[in-house]
Amino acid sequence: MTRALIGFLLFGAMTCFLVSCGPGSAVNPGGDPAFSLVKVAGPVEGEVIDESVVHFSWQLQNSEARQVKTTVDYYYRLDQTGEWTSTKSAQTFDWNLDKTGDHVFELYGRRGSALSNNTLRWQFSYSGGANQLPLVLFVTTPESVMNQNAFTFSWVGQSKVSAIASYEIRLNEGEWLRNELNATYQWVNIPIQDNVFSVRATDLEGRVSPVAQCKFTRSP
Repeated sequence: MTRALIGFLLFGAMTCFLVSCGPGSAVNPGGDPAFSLVKVAGPVEGEVIDESVVHFSWQLQNSEARQVKTTVDYYYRLDQTGEWTSTKSAQTFDWNLDKTGDHVFELYGRRGSALSNNTLRWQFSYSGGANQLPLVLFVTTPESVMNQNAFTFSWVGQSKVSAIASYEIRLNEGEWLRNELNATYQWVNIPIQDNVFSVRATDLEGRVSPVAQCKFTRSP
């Protein structure tokens, strides 16, 4: 076997050892070969998610490691910055995302002075999807056909990630009118015609809800 071939094989072996031991898992040089971690739950590689809370879980990889009675501490890092933080012996973690874009969750284990032979990595993107927008739900609305001159509409606003800052209402095709935090509005002198009452909410993060509409007819 030539020196060139031997050198090539050694280079390939070292590259495999130092760079990766599988998708989303990097080797820790000097780690205990019998002490490995495996993913149980979390985003798949490159996944785009729209939920602001991400759940991760993991476990020891083989039966021999699981039978070891020594406590295993786990350490995680968010977006490859800052200090590694211990979960103690917890094998789950919930990350409350506050920024859209690409994210990385990393985790390794320590048992006494021994390190796990791999570091788990979850790489994903957070879209801050449409389901994070506030929502308006009507509570009281008129019948589809009514003969009253006035009606008081009421609604509730919901936001998964913030609080409602204000409401706006619109009568038919008029301008949007600020209604502060009032979740009721009395429409007087309703025209005798087909009408539309619209409401939208804005939360403290500046997100605007889809428009909630109530369509009805005012009869003579």
